Amino acid sequence: FIIKGNNLLGIESAECNMETRLKVWMNLAGKWKFDFPAEGVIECSLTELNEKYIPAILQGKTRGRVLVRI
Repeated sequence: FIIKGNNLLGIESAECNMETRLKVWMNLAGKWKFDFPAEGVIECSLTELNEKYIPAILQGKTRGRVLVRI
C-alpha cells in the first residue's frame, strides 16, 4: 500500500524495562489517550459482524472501527 504524507508510529516495548513500559502505557491510557470520533465507530452484534461486516472488511468497504457488542 502507498502511504504519502503520513507517519506510522508505534511502540517498541520489548527492549524497555517494566518501569518504562508502565509509565508509557499509563500515559497512553490517561493523558495521551486519543478519543476516536464517534462517526468513525460502527457498533454491531456478533451476528451482524459475521453476516455483514466481515465480508465488507475483507472487501475493503469499511472505514473506522467496528465495535462488537457482546
